Amino acid sequence: MRAFKSNQQSAWCSPVNPVLKPDGRKSLKSADKWSDDDVLKNYRLTNDYRVVNSQTEPKAGTMPFQATILQNLRGKKAMGVFDLPKCFWQFPLHPDSWDMLSFMLNDVCTPRTE
Repeated sequence: MRAFKSNQQSAWCSPVNPVLKPDGRKSLKSADKWSDDDVLKNYRLTNDYRVVNSQTEPKAGTMPFQATILQNLRGKKAMGVFDLPKCFWQFPLHPDSWDMLSFMLNDVCTPRTE
């Protein structure tokens, strides 16, 4: 379930970068007003979390090189593909992360459910 809660007290606020969806409308008639639903239907809201990432302690380990991955897959009979079109909303957010992942639309909002 997707829910927004206004959060005027967060010390964090990452910018949102709307990206037109492949089947989205670029503009509406000038008399029309964009509702939040119109924006969500026509644009993918991407968040720029570079500042958050720069202040987050990195986890140990690195991604293996592509050649290493392919070598480990050699001779395997089954592989899987995961498509998470709404990836951000697929996983519950721990309460400790709510403020850190705040972003601004018309207000400062934190994705969370209550």
